[in-house]
Amino acid sequence: MSFLRLYLKYDGSVQRVAQETFVHRNTINYQLAKIKKILGNNLKTFEERFKIILAFEVRDVL
Repeated sequence: MSFLRLYLKYDGSVQRVAQETFVHRNTINYQLAKIKKILGNNLKTFEERFKIILAFEVRDVL
């Protein structure tokens, strides 16, 4: 599972993602910063997160 998907699943908890993936939280923060830069989205609001969660769900169905 991707860092972004886990980050959304655990409601933005970097610590929880780090525990789940056995990766240091600084690595998670670095990866999330890269993802946010690519998306042009800071993932702070529910609406921003919902769009990405919905995209993951659509991808799973297809």
